[in-house]
Amino acid sequence: MPYYVSMIRSAAQRALLDGPFDTHEAALAAVPAARRWASERDAWTDFDAFGTCQIAGPVPVPLMRRDDGDVIDRIADGLRLRGFRVDIDYHYHHIYVDDAQQVRFEVAIELGLETLIERLRS
Repeated sequence: MPYYVSMIRSAAQRALLDGPFDTHEAALAAVPAARRWASERDAWTDFDAFGTCQIAGPVPVPLMRRDDGDVIDRIADGLRLRGFRVDIDYHYHHIYVDDAQQVRFEVAIELGLETLIERLRS
């Protein structure tokens, strides 16, 4: 069974950050980099637990291995450049805009930056 780097915020909020790894030692060695990666994206990760786990069967693609994380970062940067206040919740996959609106990652990616801005301003 492969190993993964995991992060736990609460019983309901868990995430796989990196993997799969063939050995537990390789997964343990990846924990510091995964912690730094998560901390750069979410300041609340200082309060989260990081470690390793094994999972049998199909698993979602770990967050560090997903292409949409980079897309979301670019969309958030574009919103900030246009004057929006933006927070990103990588656990629930939402972008929070101006403390009032939330947009799921999939919707933001599907709409693209310009269409998303039009909808937020309307």
